Amino acid sequence: MFLRTAAAFCAATVLFLTSCGGSRASVVNPERAASEDKRTARDLAELFVLLADPGIKDEERFAVVQTISDAYLRTKDYGRLVPFLTGVVERDASDPYAAHYLFTVAYAYLQSGARDVAALYFDRIVKNHPDLILKGESIHKICLERLLELSPSPVRRIDYRRELIARFPDSVDLGVSWFLLGKEYERIGDWDAALSAYQKYLPHL
Repeated sequence: MFLRTAAAFCAATVLFLTSCGGSRASVVNPERAASEDKRTARDLAELFVLLADPGIKDEERFAVVQTISDAYLRTKDYGRLVPFLTGVVERDASDPYAAHYLFTVAYAYLQSGARDVAALYFDRIVKNHPDLILKGESIHKICLERLLELSPSPVRRIDYRRELIARFPDSVDLGVSWFLLGKEYERIGDWDAALSAYQKYLPHL
């Protein structure tokens, strides 16, 4: 079963990549473009069949989901990407790659201009899903940094920055972080907390 699944996945991926590779010619050759669209749809259908295999392993499942997601991202088809990935997570909330899938969903909402919805997904990832390393960096760290940019509430930003400092002290600028935390406390009128943050900032001058 593993060999059949892996072989089928490889074949479908090769077909999919091949079909994408000719997209440049679609501008001058509508018939070829239509043919390639049909081939892409067929290859995606094969990937969905693989995804439905009850015997698929976590690593294989991730590879198939990622290939489908990349196809939607490549064409900016967020209308299909978002329900596809949220559906994957809803069917198996314990999926070890759930944080990665929801991070892609948040990215799609950002690209669509839905900043508030993106923030909800970034927050959900940090609170409900184990951390993952994405291109050498913690997904939770990236989410917390995005939440600091997106949240209009100083109270929420305080929570996010404190967590960023506590969990990732070696990968953030602590001087800047403590200073900005102090500014947030000033905004809500918590002068004692602001003074404490500034005192922690001073050694980093």
